[in-house]
Amino acid sequence: MTQQILKQCALWMTTALLTIAAFGSAHAASAGQPLSPGVLVDSNTDVVYVVDKAGRMQAVNLSDGSIAWTSDERAYPLLVFNGSVLALGVVEQFGYGMVLLLDPRSGAIVDRIAFDLPEAVAASFTPSPERQFTVNAVGSAGNVRLHWRFQARPLRGALLEGAENEEIDLAGAVDIVSAGKRGYALPVRKAVAPPAALSPELLRAQKLAKVSGRQFRGADDAYVLATQALEHSSFGSINEWSFYDRRSGKLLGKLQSQYAFVPFLIQGKQLLYRAPAEGFADPSGQWVDKGVRLVGYDFERSRELWSVEMMDPEYRGAMPP
Repeated sequence: MTQQILKQCALWMTTALLTIAAFGSAHAASAGQPLSPGVLVDSNTDVVYVVDKAGRMQAVNLSDGSIAWTSDERAYPLLVFNGSVLALGVVEQFGYGMVLLLDPRSGAIVDRIAFDLPEAVAASFTPSPERQFTVNAVGSAGNVRLHWRFQARPLRGALLEGAENEEIDLAGAVDIVSAGKRGYALPVRKAVAPPAALSPELLRAQKLAKVSGRQFRGADDAYVLATQALEHSSFGSINEWSFYDRRSGKLLGKLQSQYAFVPFLIQGKQLLYRAPAEGFADPSGQWVDKGVRLVGYDFERSRELWSVEMMDPEYRGAMPP
């Protein structure tokens, strides 16, 4: 990327053309609880929205893991907005972004809202080895602020004289404003910081008393996962997960995993968690590969209810030499 384009991008980011009133807390009017990037839980409809391996959005019923619908286009769920599911769409052209409003009952697209970006930015959520576009949506009073970040780097091992070797790291914000049943985008042309993300692991002063092991917060900060390493005949060691209500300290259930921590959310007696991609030999010696999955687990019956494969947020394909 040339220095001229980078200067143009910086100018775009710093020019004060429009001032929007500051948005409020992420806990305000918009609904839906993000479990992790690309996973949005709507407890009002008992549905979780995920991105499948092809990049399309699916509505998964929490009760049994059945697929209620799949979007016609690639879409990345952000939050429930103005009675619709707000999702990041895919635009192949640099310098533009697109959000979609989908009907939560059918997945039909009811509105498209385009917004401008610096010409160096590609607004695609598809995993790539050379660039990454991420969005954090914050809702307030029926409106949404999208905090975006774009990072890109050249895919070569050496800096070549005369070549375009610059790395790009740009960030900005766009306001999605409701107008009846539709919406429109307003660029935020001033420097605004996204809300600070909480650390998954609890600090010493935040931990539950008399609970051993490392402790991690749930996606809604209402529950705690305590994990301890145990010896295991097949894996050498394995982690025992214990889940607690953070307010009362009540133990809700336990299970075992190869991983110390995963993003999770608890809905009643059901645990939802995003399991990472893994490969292992089963007791018969057969090799088993599993992709990234969203898992529904029943505490009451101590068993997995269902799982749905979803898009891996990390690029794991071939890299250039």
